[in-house]
Amino acid sequence: MNKLATIKQKKSVFSTAQIIALSFLAIIFFGALVLLLPFCNKGNLNFTDSLYLSTSAVCLTGLTTNPISMTLTAVGQVFFLMLIQAGALGITTITSLIFILIRRKMSYRERLVLQESLNQDGTKGVVRLAKNITKYMFACESVGFLILAPYMFIKNGTIGIWQAAFTTVSSFCNAGFDIFGTASNPFPSLMQYNSSPLFMLTVSALIIVGGMGFSVVANITYKFKSNKKLSLNTKTVLIFTAILLGIGTLFIFAVEFNGEAFKNMTVGEKLLNAFFQSVTSRTAGYASVDQATLSLPSKVMTMVFMFIGGAPASTAGGIKVTTVAVLFAVMVSGLKNRDEVTLFKHTISPRTSAKAISAVLIGMLIIVTVSITILLIEKHTALASTPYYSLSDIIFETFSAFGTTGLSTGITPYLSTASKYIFMATMFFGRVGTITVGLLFFSTNNRQPFRYPEGSIMVG
Repeated sequence: MNKLATIKQKKSVFSTAQIIALSFLAIIFFGALVLLLPFCNKGNLNFTDSLYLSTSAVCLTGLTTNPISMTLTAVGQVFFLMLIQAGALGITTITSLIFILIRRKMSYRERLVLQESLNQDGTKGVVRLAKNITKYMFACESVGFLILAPYMFIKNGTIGIWQAAFTTVSSFCNAGFDIFGTASNPFPSLMQYNSSPLFMLTVSALIIVGGMGFSVVANITYKFKSNKKLSLNTKTVLIFTAILLGIGTLFIFAVEFNGEAFKNMTVGEKLLNAFFQSVTSRTAGYASVDQATLSLPSKVMTMVFMFIGGAPASTAGGIKVTTVAVLFAVMVSGLKNRDEVTLFKHTISPRTSAKAISAVLIGMLIIVTVSITILLIEKHTALASTPYYSLSDIIFETFSAFGTTGLSTGITPYLSTASKYIFMATMFFGRVGTITVGLLFFSTNNRQPFRYPEGSIMVG
């Protein structure tokens, strides 16, 4: 009897992936309910749009159906910023910090959940890591604020101080929300600052360090202190991030040099905005130029970058830059007809290779499914006053939602209610990660009592 009760108890316990997913859902619904309160919004917010805003904030996406500055009160904006910070840290990290403050020891089960949320290989040191991540986040945001605050104060007066604080947190968390909207221009993003190197480069730096992840920064710091080699993960993140930023900047600069997006800009401003587009498209979501004016090649490049995203255990979304690195290594190994997959003179385990391939396939499956569904919904609901959006607009928005980027061609506020809920689910899946999404539906038990015979199949 006791044994049976124990088995039932074990079966009723949620998996770590399910706990992470449910924790994000809890924050999202709590945030939506609070934003509906009279002192948080200016009276023009319904439940669907409140849920959309909360989902976008917690998932660090940046897609909005309503301009933040014209929809939320001062109290609402402060709470909204808290949702962004909560989404960046994750409920498990926040819980561990609370345990530290009240001096309560975390159980092994709780450490397992924290390990999964921080994308670590083991439970050793995860509580200390969570504490250091929080310190790192607030340190970076403080430096960013000290740089932006004087500039914004001179430009916009006292309100500029709050705008600097909001922009700093949103930038580091790769959220991409702004509070610069007005009645005549409700969704300006950062377009009015696209000629300021100080502003643009500061925001870019915050996005990059937030998207690299604490483990990379900690490894770099430790390397300088101990004079030891960088880890494979850190080396991969740094090299492939630099490659992607370089390729993106040069590509967009060349393609848009005489295009509509960079119209009336100097050569220096064009280069600055090409770099910023390359940075922000990897999950930050700020726009220094109107995304609808970009040429189709630039939109495609932006979608590729939104799909890739930043580094694991960071504020960035996407399938992650390390996944792309492993896939590249798998491709090279396959072309050379080698059994082992190697990257920077290290052997990559079959399990890691399989996870990388799974991440891409799950991501593409989500994007294709969502794009087709949205196209069918919008085509069905399109009226004379509501346009039927183009395929490129829908796909661009889908990549943005999945990559938790927030870049938009401007169609988000006009989508049907059904499409908004589908994009909410897409943002949620993008934030918790493709592997975690897969683990929600499949058992993590890898024990197998037997081995199947090896088979031969022709590929390529």
